[in-house]
Amino acid sequence: ARQWDRFPLACLALADGDGAGGGIYELLSRALRRSDAPVLRSVGSDLVGVTAPVALINGLDRVETVLIVDGYHHLQQATSRDVLSALLIHGSPRLHLVLAGRGDPGVAVGRLRVRAELLELGLNRLAFTDEEVADYASGVNCVSDPAVRGALRLTLGWPQGVQMVLGQVDPVGAVRSYFDREMIAWAALRERLERVAQLETLTARSVDALTGGDDGQVWLESLDDAGFLLLPLDDVREAWRFHPLLAAYLQGRLDDLLRG
Repeated sequence: ARQWDRFPLACLALADGDGAGGGIYELLSRALRRSDAPVLRSVGSDLVGVTAPVALINGLDRVETVLIVDGYHHLQQATSRDVLSALLIHGSPRLHLVLAGRGDPGVAVGRLRVRAELLELGLNRLAFTDEEVADYASGVNCVSDPAVRGALRLTLGWPQGVQMVLGQVDPVGAVRSYFDREMIAWAALRERLERVAQLETLTARSVDALTGGDDGQVWLESLDDAGFLLLPLDDVREAWRFHPLLAAYLQGRLDDLLRG
């Protein structure tokens, strides 16, 4: 946003359940009407009824615009994601659409990727460097070198993990509470996850061997696409490993890892 501050800007922050039943236009309208730019507030006011799709595409063609959609993974309805796909496919080349969330966006980014019109930032690109972890530790009055080294080893620079391990009075409780909340959405998979949590390398063959199934590759790819904390070990999606904190949580050894 700072880089593009010369352009009109609107930001939509999504929560679980947003965009159900076609309500994405109402949410976009609200975000545009909150913009500091009069032209975007005007576009937001026009997003009503059956003309909303055309009004959105034509309206955003009036001026170079930055539209940020944060938490897009909360858009589970295909109709809502179709709206974002339409913006990418039929929208103005003057629109800079920023999607922030977990996993594959579920919108039509393939052609943009082929045309080199897409910038993708994943977990590895967003991870804190050693220096950034040390800076954060200093900011929360944690100046112990062993603690900083331990945080690097356990979090691999994952920002949320760094905050929990270094910035909380009870890091074990913080990490456990975080994954407890996350596992609500993965409850149906938890038993299977725990059965393979001891594996240092997750492959279709190793997962099938432990679970007795024959869909290990599809299952692992679905976890990866959904933004699960799997770390790729190759470029062809054949091998992964769990993030160290997630593995410890699934194995029930967070206490030993974080207090030891």
